[in-house]
This record gives sequence, C-alpha cells and structure tokens, in this order.
Amino acid sequence: FPSHDMAWLGSMVSLFLIWLTMFIIHGTMFPLFPALGLIVLITLSHLSLGYVLIYLSRDFMDLLIKYAFVVLILFIPIILVNLEVIPVTWQWLALFSPTFAGQQALSHLWVPLRTESLIITILFLIGYPSILFPLYVLPQFRKEAISA
Repeated sequence: FPSHDMAWLGSMVSLFLIWLTMFIIHGTMFPLFPALGLIVLITLSHLSLGYVLIYLSRDFMDLLIKYAFVVLILFIPIILVNLEVIPVTWQWLALFSPTFAGQQALSHLWVPLRTESLIITILFLIGYPSILFPLYVLPQFRKEAISA
C-alpha cells in the first residue's frame, strides 16, 4: 500500500476503535460519519492557520515564535470561557479559536447545541480554510512553486 493509503486506513481504524471503546466502556456511541466530517473540517481549519504561519516565517525559530504567539492569542478566550470570566452572551468570541470551535462541534455529537449555535460554530470552522486558502495560502504556494 502507498503511505497515504496506510495513513487513511490507520485513521479509520483509530476512529472505529474510539467508537467501539466508547460503546463498550461508557455504553454510549456517537455517529461515525458526522464525526468524520467534523474531524476533516477541524483539521482543515487548523491546517489553514498552520500554512499561514509557515509562509509568514523566515526560518524554524521564527515559526516557533509565531506559533507560540498564535496559540497564546487563540487559547486566552478558551481559558476565559472555562473559568466563566467571559459572560455567556460573549462566548461566541471564543469561536475564533478553531480548537474551541472544534470542541464545540464535536461535543454536539453527545450533547446537542442549539441549532443557531451549531450553525455559527460550523461557519467559524468553514471560515478559516475558505478565507485563508484562496486568499493567502494558494497564492503563496504559487509564488514558492514558481520561484523554485
């Protein structure tokens, strides 16, 4: 098998084992296909941010510094939400963090969110890749490919 086929197979086996473990140990299940779709969407959101950081960085140390700054900025709202410092009416601000938005979307598989909350969460997750890939990542990739 080519390596990407093995990675895909490993991901599917991992997802199935998590699902089976949840069923056997906790007696609960989550829908596999919506979970898979959400995982792909969450991965694309994080991937788009990662590519932006890569293209903005001069070298590895610069990438690490930028990454630390972005993590700090994106995790502050998550921490403030969990400490209940941010009022409930302002918790939508934490959705700017793809990690928090992903957590909210995946938690919907067990404890359903209100429909409007789920729609806003999904829109935030779709927003990162749909804005960053065509407006920044792909043009930068073209520039790098042409210069190489």
